[in-house]
Amino acid sequence: MLAARNQIDGVRCTLQTSLFFTSIVAATLLVIAWFLGHVIDWADLLKLSFLNRSQANTVLLLLCGHLCFTLVGNGPMSGWFRVIDRTSTGIFLLANRRALDVIVTIAILSYGYGPVALAAALLLGQMTLTFLYLLLLHRLSPWPLLGLRHASWTEFRSIFKPALGHVGITVGQVVTLQGGLQLLNQIAPPSVVVIYSMGRTLMRLVLQLGVTASHAVRPELSRLVGQGEVSAAKSLHTRISLVVILVSVASYLLLTGIGPWVMEIWSQHRLTTNHMVLAAIGLHALFNVMWYLPLTYKVAVNLHAKTSAIYLAGCILSLCAWPVLVKILPPLYVASIALAIPEFITWVYVGSTRPTKGDH
Repeated sequence: MLAARNQIDGVRCTLQTSLFFTSIVAATLLVIAWFLGHVIDWADLLKLSFLNRSQANTVLLLLCGHLCFTLVGNGPMSGWFRVIDRTSTGIFLLANRRALDVIVTIAILSYGYGPVALAAALLLGQMTLTFLYLLLLHRLSPWPLLGLRHASWTEFRSIFKPALGHVGITVGQVVTLQGGLQLLNQIAPPSVVVIYSMGRTLMRLVLQLGVTASHAVRPELSRLVGQGEVSAAKSLHTRISLVVILVSVASYLLLTGIGPWVMEIWSQHRLTTNHMVLAAIGLHALFNVMWYLPLTYKVAVNLHAKTSAIYLAGCILSLCAWPVLVKILPPLYVASIALAIPEFITWVYVGSTRPTKGDH
């Protein structure tokens, strides 16, 4: 919104404050990972028979570093692309960091290297890519925006709640995705865990439709609001949300229908599943689209902190529900319902609030 008003000093202050905040979060994550490595035997807890405790701790620290560079891309660099009106370029480049991870993984494993080498290569790849992106941004930007000199404590306080909003959703997803997977690993055989992981990956294509649409339209909503065209922003948001939700429902039904056949080919006919299992696994993706897209307007104007807190609370509640669900349902359905609980709660909350009220 500041860029739309041509307030470059404000833009510089916000971006540099964002970089400062991201650096604090990254440092905190590294410290937590180092501390947990000294009190938890990850190799034993996660049943990693091919790693000893020292190697598991090293992998954790390296992957945590990889995550820290991802945070820099999702925050300050993404904002910089939007400021210079290169949003589509930024979305394409930052999204394709995953492609580099895939290429690095294939290369490292093809040469027979182990998990530690793979984690180190992934970290080095993201470090290099981040540096190249920063060089590109510095070349494209008409204003010098990189640095920390203009970071402001006042600005930090003003963006703290919106930043927590983004962090809350991200942390919540880690809780449900990774926490749920580890809990399933404790109560079900490996074949069930594999079916769940593959089914979740397949059905999350529905979720990606909503995420992609949200990221694509968010800068335009911010620009319109920054220029005072609030009605136009709301109208655009409503039209896009309706279309994408309808497409997502159709995609959910399609993937539920062809999913068992796709997974059988994907697993080289070693695993089979049925339509009901995939429908249950995919519910979380469908509910996510139905609240994440309607929330896009609030995210664009930084009024989503309360929704983020609701989502995080739902994620924690979903883990607490495991002991109850496991007594009455098969493991695959327990994991699927637990995955959908925070999405359903947030959908109900977002649907019960009007876009122009609350969430401050």
